[in-house]
Amino acid sequence: MKIGLRVIKTGIAVFVSILLGNLLGIEYPFYTVIAVVIVMQPTVIDTWKFGMNRMMGTTAGAVLGVILALLLPHNPIVGAIGFIALITLMNWIKKGESISIGAVVFASVYLSEVLSTQEHIRYAGERLFETFLGIMVAVAVNYLVFPPNYDQKVIVESRKTSKDLWKYSLILIDFFLQEEKRYTALDEQEKKVVQELEISEKFLELQRKEEEIKIHGEFRTRDTIITLRLEREIYQHLQSMHQVMDRGIKKETMDLVELDMKLVREMLGNIHNMEEQILNQNIRETIDLEPIIEKLREMKKKVKNHKDLNRYPTDEMIKLIVFIYNLEQSLSKINLIPDY
Repeated sequence: MKIGLRVIKTGIAVFVSILLGNLLGIEYPFYTVIAVVIVMQPTVIDTWKFGMNRMMGTTAGAVLGVILALLLPHNPIVGAIGFIALITLMNWIKKGESISIGAVVFASVYLSEVLSTQEHIRYAGERLFETFLGIMVAVAVNYLVFPPNYDQKVIVESRKTSKDLWKYSLILIDFFLQEEKRYTALDEQEKKVVQELEISEKFLELQRKEEEIKIHGEFRTRDTIITLRLEREIYQHLQSMHQVMDRGIKKETMDLVELDMKLVREMLGNIHNMEEQILNQNIRETIDLEPIIEKLREMKKKVKNHKDLNRYPTDEMIKLIVFIYNLEQSLSKINLIPDY
């Protein structure tokens, strides 16, 4: 079982909040610890937003609790009216997420055993201070201890996706040439790419949130959006090729481009090996796929202008052209991905 950084940071924040509570003479720092646990989120901006919502709910609940406790404490009808008023207020200011904590604080203040006005105000003030302390500790720990670094994560995941899209295209060509006969290899590679795209999207969304407060990170969201958009489009082209393989192409139709496709596969294999060498040596180098793309364009023209074109079933020729076209488009977009 893996313990994530958010769990570790929550533990650190709880430790700090209890320590500060002891130093500040807080006898029972329950609200401080609860604020830390609830407010700690995957991003600093979410931690801050959750904290502000909690503070708003705590303030509304405490103020309303003091006012009604001074008028008619422990009265069931007044208590019910107080809850209705609190919920209505939070919905009116569009802070519905603050209702739960506001209700808890209202109940604790309104139903407390203290009697004097001064004690009610002091009790409500303590709850506000403890909650505010917990929020500040959570935000500080989230920002300073193992700060979120989602721009790096989305780039790492995106590079993994690019490599697996490349591998997916090679498997599709091998299947076309009948050099790969395990259909499960296609399905497994497709599933892997889909999972990686979903993870990249998740990290991108978290990166977007972090950029709202301009903290940490080298890459801008705009750059990663472009890369992920290209990867999604490449996946769609490979999906079209996969669907052609699902339906199947007759051997005599594939023979029209077999030699050319083998040459394309060899060229792609050489580039794949070169890319692995570049990555292992940590050297930045541009890999140009344009010669292979041009070869695919020639193949497409060759099929369309073949002298015996009418001898072949129309649907067979359409499937062949669809396969070549989508391979050409996928490589064109792979060529645009930065630092591939």
